[in-house]
Formats: sequence, structure tokens, C-alpha cells
Amino acid sequence: MAALTDLTGKLTQLSTYQFAVGLHCDLWKAALGDSGQLVVVKAVRTSWNSPEDLCKVQRRILREIKVLSALDHPNIIPFLGVTYGFGRAEIPSPVCPLYESGDIVQYLKRESLPTRDRFKLISQVAAGLSYLHRRGVVHGDIKGANILIGENGALLCDFGLSRILGAEGFTTQAIGGTCRWMAPELLLNDDDETLPRLTIFSDVWAFAMTVLEIMTGRRPFSDKLADVAVLLAVINGGRPYHRDYREIDDGTWTILSLCWQQKPRERLSMNMLGLFFDLAAYMKSPDQAKKMWDEASRILELSPKEQGNSGSPYGGVSYPCQWPHCQDSLPHLEYRQKHEVEHASLVPHSTTRWPEPRKVVRDGHTPGA
Repeated sequence: MAALTDLTGKLTQLSTYQFAVGLHCDLWKAALGDSGQLVVVKAVRTSWNSPEDLCKVQRRILREIKVLSALDHPNIIPFLGVTYGFGRAEIPSPVCPLYESGDIVQYLKRESLPTRDRFKLISQVAAGLSYLHRRGVVHGDIKGANILIGENGALLCDFGLSRILGAEGFTTQAIGGTCRWMAPELLLNDDDETLPRLTIFSDVWAFAMTVLEIMTGRRPFSDKLADVAVLLAVINGGRPYHRDYREIDDGTWTILSLCWQQKPRERLSMNMLGLFFDLAAYMKSPDQAKKMWDEASRILELSPKEQGNSGSPYGGVSYPCQWPHCQDSLPHLEYRQKHEVEHASLVPHSTTRWPEPRKVVRDGHTPGA
């Protein structure tokens, strides 16, 4: 694995104050070297003061950023390197490109996109998250504010750091504000001394909540004003109501409901979610995409966990086909979507040789609706 690029002394700070404040970081705008490329510096806040603790934190952050810097995907924000001198002098700050369009929530407030274009953005988010899961990386903080918009669409950001910076000794971990995207197993942590374990299954839950944001512009549990009401609802088995998100068709709502199963391993995999939203972005109607997706689920009689392993041989930039048993990999997401639709057109619908789909995969299954 290549060494991290140290950008200390190569950045020009462009403002006296940070332009945004996150849960764990202050965000600074800067220009990189002679190129003048606009970048974001994420200066970590920590309450630790002892040299031993600061050295330990430094090693952890550098190790994590080194792993994340090796990721290479069109829907993942790239890490350009690290710098020192922003915030605590001893703590390295990650440096990433600045995307002027902002996050996907801000973007959709300015741009009135039709449903099909929103499905395309969701498909890109699913592709990026599937890539992370294939590489053994859990995002841990999927929500609209952590999806940026670049020239070619959606990019995931702020993954990995939430796992490091949620540790004891950093600024207080705030559940409020993020709980609307959090799976119940993360809220029901019995051990006060340790953080709940983030998994690919909690990512799937949060992804489905983020789809609500992208499709409607409203937060998850939009009927509840207070975060504490959301906490109580999720802990007691509550889910978003379809009646509060009528812009979302019945077929898509059924798919989202499968991501909100109480037992984590009963949730859909990102591969199967990627397949559905690929089809929805390409087909004329979500209902048509749902019918094709149902046929795919009939072909492969596997649990969601096993489905999640499909396509695992592909670890690079390419987009592996999500259709069951297919080992093809395409260079662009649009090519993959067309390829998957071609699969669907070859399926002889309603034959008797396929097993029935899992009971939870059926039309009209909308728990919480």
C-alpha cells in the first residue's frame, strides 16, 4: 500500500473561519499548490491532551486514512492526502476535493429532478456502497448530508472516520440528529463502555432511509419533530409510514421495507438493492423494474447475507453485474444497467422450475405502511 501524501505547507487557507462544522471535524476551504485546486481540510476535534493519547490517536487516524486512500471508485470521494496545522497540531487532517454543488440534500433543493433522475442518483449511491462492502469497509454514517454531488453524479464521503472519531476522548458522540438513519441494533446497545458495532446490515438500513430523502426531500420519520420520538419509535419496532412519502411508488416502498427488518441478517444486500435501483433508473416505470427484480430473486434462492457475497471477486473500479450467477463486470454504471435489463429480457417469466421467492419478498409487503 502506497504511503500517504503529506500536503503540509502546500495548502493555502482561503478563509479566516471554517465554512462548516461537523460532528467531529471543522471543515476548512483551501487551495492546493500551484494548481489552485479547491480542497476541503477536515480538522479533527479531540479533548485528549496527554502526549501518549495524542500519539495513539494520530496512529489510528493515519492507519484508517491509508486504508481508505486505497479505495478507487467513481462514486467514492477520493482522499488526496493529509496535512497538519489545521486544528490540533499533532492530529493529521484528511484532505479531499471540494465539490461546489454541495451535498445531495442541498442539490435537490436547488434542482427539481424527475423521479427517474433521482433513481439514477440512488443507483450511484448503491454502487459506491456495494463497492465498500465488497472491500470489507463499512460506511457507518449513510445519510444525504454525507453524499456529495460532483460532475458525474453522487459520491459517498465521511466513511471510516465515524468509526474512529466516535471513540471515547473525542467530542461527545451525538445520537440526536443521526438517529433517524440508525438501525435499532445501534440504538439498543447494552454496553455503555463500548460503541455499538457498525455493520453492512446497519448500512443497508441507513441506505433505505437515505432513499426517502433523495426521493422526497424529507427526512426519515418526517411525521416526528423530536429526535427522542424517533428513538422511541425505532426501539419499539416503528418504521416510516408510506402515507408520509406518497411520492414513492408501492414497488419501491416494498423494497425499502425489506431493508428495515428487525433482524439485521434478514435485510436485503446492497447487491440486490443495486440491481433494483439499476433497473428503476433504466426502465420506464418502477413497477416494471420491480417485476424484473422479483424474477431475479426467484432465480437465486439465497439468504441476503449470501446474496451480499455475489460479485465479490471484483474489487476494482469496474461495475460487476448484480444479476444472480452473472460474473460479468462493466466499465460504466450505465453499461451495467443496460446489461442487467438484457438479462431480464431473456428470463422466461412465470415458469415453474424456479423456487418461490422468500416469503418476505412479495408484492404488497409494506410493514409500517
